[in-house]
Amino acid sequence: MANLVGKALQGGKYEIEAALGRGGFGVTYRAARMPLNQIVVIKTLDEAASQTTDLQAQQQQFQEEARRLAQCKHPNIVNVTDFFIENGLPCLVMDYIPGQPLSEIVFPQRPLPEADALYYIRQI
Repeated sequence: MANLVGKALQGGKYEIEAALGRGGFGVTYRAARMPLNQIVVIKTLDEAASQTTDLQAQQQQFQEEARRLAQCKHPNIVNVTDFFIENGLPCLVMDYIPGQPLSEIVFPQRPLPEADALYYIRQI
């Protein structure tokens, strides 16, 4: 399950449409929740990264991250809607938030001016 684009998960409940990004230990995808065709985000562990480290520890850390994020209730924090394990790969489902990634706002102006940083921090 290295590249999930074009695949269906959970017996067709989710259809992976595109990869959105890759982080330190995860890959994020845009997906459709069927049959309502709602756009969601699915974050998974990066299988390539898990080959070089303790997979069980990574899976546990990933699941703990999902639990902590699911407990956060705030209008400026993404909502977790589901968590499942598909063929041994943990998957975290979140609401899709359209717009420009924060990395595109922050990194072009390194370092971020203090006033801008405070503006973002105050929102959460």
